[in-house]
Amino acid sequence: MHEAAGLWRIKFRGSEDAMGEETLRSILVTGSGSGIGKAIARRLAAPGVGLLIHALRNEAGCQRVAAEARDKGAETVVALGDLSDGAVAEGLVDQAVTAFGGLDVLVANAGFPDVRAFMDIDRAALEACHGVMTAGFFHLARRAAPHLEKAEHGRIIAISTLSAHVFRSRPRRPPRRASRHSPTRSPWRSRPPA
Repeated sequence: MHEAAGLWRIKFRGSEDAMGEETLRSILVTGSGSGIGKAIARRLAAPGVGLLIHALRNEAGCQRVAAEARDKGAETVVALGDLSDGAVAEGLVDQAVTAFGGLDVLVANAGFPDVRAFMDIDRAALEACHGVMTAGFFHLARRAAPHLEKAEHGRIIAISTLSAHVFRSRPRRPPRRASRHSPTRSPWRSRPPA
């Protein structure tokens, strides 16, 4: 298996903090009740890891992923919510920080396809996709940034699709492609060293 972007070999906050208390590697994975997010959460699950498993509505899927992660020794929290609501997105970060004592990695993976033909897409569908994948990413990243700066190797990983960068004469999922393109072309960047 490829060690994509070093994700699987990330060094986190030490296993003990300055007071000698054990700390968790805290990871928030959006859209982790199924698909790629589920695979990422399952791969990252291990003793000493705290995973916040998220989906819009797929509670059963999130609970299954959480049970698998706990079987591997991880601590888990399941949260449902619509990332197009900025308060929900920010609340997910707050939940991870509260539950696990910080945040080391944000994996922004949530998304959904609108499989209608281009001419059947209306403005509301476009805004719904952008609300989750672009604005949701914005709110997650802004809220996570101060916590990630405290982490030894804090990271934001924005999952996208290559099809966001492919232009065809008749795109099948234009709102999704457009909204997935935005976060990956405007990634959160850490401040340069002082």
